[in-house]
Amino acid sequence: MTITALEQYAIELVNRARLDPLAEARRFGFDLNAGLSPGTIDGTARQVLAPNELLAAAANRHGEWIDSTDTFSHYEGSATNSYYDPGDRMSMAGYSFVRSWSWGENIALVDVETRSAEDAITAMHRNWLFSAAHRAAMFQSDFRELGYAQVMGRYSGMDVSIGVQNFAHSGTAAFVTGVVYNDRNGDASYSVGEGRSGIGLRILDGDSTTSAEAGGYALGGTLGSTVTLQIGYGADRTLLRTSLVDGNVKVDVANGNLLRVAGDVTLLDGSAISNVTALGRSESDLTGNGAANVLVGSGARNVLRGEGGNDVLRGGAGWDQLRGGAGADVLDGGGGNDRLNGGAGNDRLIGGGGADGFVLQTGGGADRIVDFRLAHGDWLQLDDALWSGTLTASQVVGRHADIVSGGVLFDFGGGDRLFLQDVTTLNGLAAAIDII
Repeated sequence: MTITALEQYAIELVNRARLDPLAEARRFGFDLNAGLSPGTIDGTARQVLAPNELLAAAANRHGEWIDSTDTFSHYEGSATNSYYDPGDRMSMAGYSFVRSWSWGENIALVDVETRSAEDAITAMHRNWLFSAAHRAAMFQSDFRELGYAQVMGRYSGMDVSIGVQNFAHSGTAAFVTGVVYNDRNGDASYSVGEGRSGIGLRILDGDSTTSAEAGGYALGGTLGSTVTLQIGYGADRTLLRTSLVDGNVKVDVANGNLLRVAGDVTLLDGSAISNVTALGRSESDLTGNGAANVLVGSGARNVLRGEGGNDVLRGGAGWDQLRGGAGADVLDGGGGNDRLNGGAGNDRLIGGGGADGFVLQTGGGADRIVDFRLAHGDWLQLDDALWSGTLTASQVVGRHADIVSGGVLFDFGGGDRLFLQDVTTLNGLAAAIDII
């Protein structure tokens, strides 16, 4: 893969926008549906786009044609000669359109007499977002692949950067894609010059590659399939399971110790990397392994499962479900109306903003809720196996809850306890209990 660092940066900008359209609109100050029918583009995440060398070759060829002919057009010839339209140029480069397929193209140019090549990438990205037709193409949900080219040249006597985006999808091809990088500037995303090349990646019993010079990669799979991804080799390898049922999955490897993902990911035992963060507004479900995992949700709904180990789960802004599993875990729901279940072990539960639910089941251990607030609509879900016989919520409070130093303690015996920190009264608790 011969994508330059600047072109990799451009691809990351597109995928950042697709993963959180509303955040991109706020970042640049545009309306998602300006010039479009209401609701054409909503705020939900789109599948990320995988780089394709054939599409990139078609994009580069067209950028060079614009430069050499001083003609800014999607057509290499007259507008009536469809042989030269973008789809035909992609086919001429060797890209195969089969079964269900689609294509699209954005072109732009900006002067580089007063800006760097990197600033030109950002400027073209912004200009496309402010144009209704270009914006619609960038957020088209069916696209799965992207060829990007930046060609430096002259247009009408001016030094310019020419940008070409070739979008496509073909048949049932879907991809695990991403970028391997060292986040030197700490901005939680890829920046020019941060890419790591030569890192081995493969789908078990499937495609394999190494990260390119700029850090990017793409592994081909089949839409609807479940795949196991291996990152690295030997003792340094990481294994994870992910699903292509909803299309492409993004797995970025940051600093050698963190996965930033868009898609459902389950870490397998023995993985060198144990920390995973969901990107944008992807509705990613993250599952840890037997290690001490740190799992962080996105701005949308997530299900986070710690499994074994002493895990830290952070839900983000969506309405999340957090399940600690075994171990002494820390669960933080963040914003939204979340549901927290510490599982086995002595866990620390933080609901955060919103009306949050806290679950205790038999064998759940001694859990502490740091911020239980009836005024926020918080509630408890208690397993009726915690006690003998049939009890109402009022009876549960009367028999098992006491005001103690620092809060209210529910003690069900056998080591199953739930402490509500800083709660000073039993009044109103029965109405906030759901018995399962």
